[in-house]
Amino acid sequence: MGKYWYRHRCCICGQFVSWDADNATPFGDANDYEPPDPEYFCIACIKEQKTHYRKHNYLPTHWAFAKWELELAIEMGFWRAGPGGAAWGGWRKIDKPLPEDYKWQTIVGWEGNTPKGEMKWPRTKAT
Repeated sequence: MGKYWYRHRCCICGQFVSWDADNATPFGDANDYEPPDPEYFCIACIKEQKTHYRKHNYLPTHWAFAKWELELAIEMGFWRAGPGGAAWGGWRKIDKPLPEDYKWQTIVGWEGNTPKGEMKWPRTKAT
């Protein structure tokens, strides 16, 4: 069969990206046996996405979010929240009240895991 060369592509523009490119995993469907594959982002599209979400003051919701989403969430005053006991959540404004039975979620890999705490990402920034 020979050598198998596989490279990830940006999910927006289709450009080849490196193996350590920032990525997010979208929510799947109730009929899925496995979670969907991650979607990778090139640096140019990350910048474009950040500009779009800053302009419209909201964030995308992924099952496993990208580093750029978390960086932007902190910059814009968002944090993950979801129903108590649920493994999923969405981005909510820190200064707005949560719906009944929603709780702020812990984000693994961050120091000061509260929506108003000081966050420090242990890895390098996406952009």
